[in-house]
Amino acid sequence: MEEVKEEEEVAAEETTEKKKKKKKKKVKEEEED
Repeated sequence: MEEVKEEEEVAAEETTEKKKKKKKKKVKEEEED
């Protein structure tokens, strides 16, 4: 059970990082315009 929980937490962190990167990319694109 603990191992699965850790994997879920890692997956959630990776998803959060991807969302942050997407937001940063959008901001960069807006700045370029």
